[in-house]
Amino acid sequence: MSETAVPEWANFWPADVHAAFLTHLEAALADREMAPQIDPEAGVATFTDPASEEERSFAMRGVAIICAETGDVEAFRETIDQQIDLLLVGYADNVQASALDGDWESAKDSLKVRLYPLDQVQDNEDILLYRPIGGDLAAVLVYDLPDSIFSVEPAVAAAWPVSADTIWNTALANVSAEEPSPSVSGFQLGAASGMLAFGESFFVSTRILLLGDLIDGDDFPNGALVAVPHRHAVIFHPIADADSTLTALNELILVADEMFAEGPGSLSADIFWWRPELLVRIPVAINDEEGELLIDPPDEFVDMVNSLSPAPAEE
Repeated sequence: MSETAVPEWANFWPADVHAAFLTHLEAALADREMAPQIDPEAGVATFTDPASEEERSFAMRGVAIICAETGDVEAFRETIDQQIDLLLVGYADNVQASALDGDWESAKDSLKVRLYPLDQVQDNEDILLYRPIGGDLAAVLVYDLPDSIFSVEPAVAAAWPVSADTIWNTALANVSAEEPSPSVSGFQLGAASGMLAFGESFFVSTRILLLGDLIDGDDFPNGALVAVPHRHAVIFHPIADADSTLTALNELILVADEMFAEGPGSLSADIFWWRPELLVRIPVAINDEEGELLIDPPDEFVDMVNSLSPAPAEE
């Protein structure tokens, strides 16, 4: 393919690199006998999926950006081959998800609940089935397939012959049974103690909805302070006395802010007051210029802390 002017969708690299990318992409698809059709101006590549023999298309910009990040034209072909493999897996999982849509008995074992920032989902009610769970977070119903995660559309779930509560409870039960389960270890919050649940799964943060599995409500009737800074972690401090609660709250603000900034899959820098079946946001902010922690707890939380006994005196 001869050198061509760079279209707007690929304006992050020079014309000769763009031409090399198009050449490598077309060759990679042709070598797999996918009958490629490249539209450089539209930024779309069309090919025949060898597994289904169906014609499929994808936007080239995403693959081009990944190639550009390598900084090495000689590595373009290897990068493109990897991205084609991922595309094919995604298509296969999409076919599986479509098959699950019409069969509750087949679908139920693949269902899970994943947390997202609420502002990422709240304008997509037609294609995402979600529930706000407190503050700036939402729980989204998804299929967890071998290589992909697909959202479940509201119309699909509405057609299943079970109640909405059954669907959500099934999805949460699947998260609870997920293996390997996240590691749970002690986590120091200044002079207070806490716990950290951490793991590689994208569903570790969903454990905030299952915290009753880790905290005995009889031992801690006032619940816990909780943070879910990103998808791989839940930090919590069971509420026992006033002193440790206030210490843990201040320390959690700093820890959550740092982990939220680091990611991956950042969710919320806020702190939450957890009780069974109830999650209340405690709005917080860090004033870097003044070095102050700004906390605006709800009145119910303030009343609860004021009712607590002070920390036991050390002997």
